[in-house]
Amino acid sequence: MQLTQQRDCAGVDLGRPEPALFESVAEERLWRRVQALEEEVRPLLDRLDFSAALERLADLRVEVDHFFQDVMVMVDETAVRNNRLALLAQVLSIFRRVADISYLR
Repeated sequence: MQLTQQRDCAGVDLGRPEPALFESVAEERLWRRVQALEEEVRPLLDRLDFSAALERLADLRVEVDHFFQDVMVMVDETAVRNNRLALLAQVLSIFRRVADISYLR
């Protein structure tokens, strides 16, 4: 599945992640790190320092790894599932500001 513009595969607008719906520490940690990185990366992108921005984004690896080890994204409960998809879409959105990572193989 490919996430684009924070929409799920049915075209439903996912919006921003809602921390009150997090059920695991891994969700919370990834969300907090994403919030911090958005603030850290913005000035780098304003200066067109894409290399430094990408270096900062690489710091997400640990939180993303833990998220996928500890969290089942596609759960039955729609609100929780959409919240998790929104969180992942937010991660993707940050990377897309630097580069289209879909070309990486």
